[in-house]
Amino acid sequence: MNPLILMPNTTGVQGEVVIASHVRIYNDCELLQVSIDSFTHIASGAWLLDVDIGRYCSIGDGVHILSQQPTKMLTTSPLVYSNTFDELATVAKKSPFNVLKRTTIGHDVWIGSGAKIKTGITIGDGAVIGAGSVVTKDVAPYSIIGGVAAKQIKMRFPPKVVMRLRKLAWWNYNLTDYDVTWDNIDVALQQLEQLKLDDKLSAYNPNRYKVWKEGNEIKAKILEKT
Repeated sequence: MNPLILMPNTTGVQGEVVIASHVRIYNDCELLQVSIDSFTHIASGAWLLDVDIGRYCSIGDGVHILSQQPTKMLTTSPLVYSNTFDELATVAKKSPFNVLKRTTIGHDVWIGSGAKIKTGITIGDGAVIGAGSVVTKDVAPYSIIGGVAAKQIKMRFPPKVVMRLRKLAWWNYNLTDYDVTWDNIDVALQQLEQLKLDDKLSAYNPNRYKVWKEGNEIKAKILEKT
């Protein structure tokens, strides 16, 4: 396993899984058809299915992407659209149904412990989702939401600050070596905007790895940059 991806052997890996450099994944996560970008960490027990995750995200323990089932067929049972009962069936299934749609999680998103995310939605950059929330709709950038079903509580920052953050798109850079006053949004924005104006920030183009599992061992192969 590449040392720039910290990922234990207890991680389940299925389908096409692509992970960029500088990602941290903790114990007992399940990854199915997932891409994860740099400086994102995934806490223990997360189930991430058919999802693209941006940079600098914090995914809490036990966060799940929820599959869907049909509601307009005679039955919601997987009997009619999946292979769950193939060994019992005497006729071919005639009602294909996609239980997972592609989900998108932007950059700098924090999803609290135990949150459930409906498949196919988009969570905007900078959003915060409260622990235990059930998210059934798209989430606006820089909004704070929570509850069952989750609703917007407030915005993280005033509109002008959000506009500056989105224009700056600071997540395009590796900021690990910069002394930024992170706990003061106005000062931090000024510092980063000045660094960008002075052409002292370079776009970060990390290595990406195709990741799979052989037995109990995690394997990774670097992908060619495009």
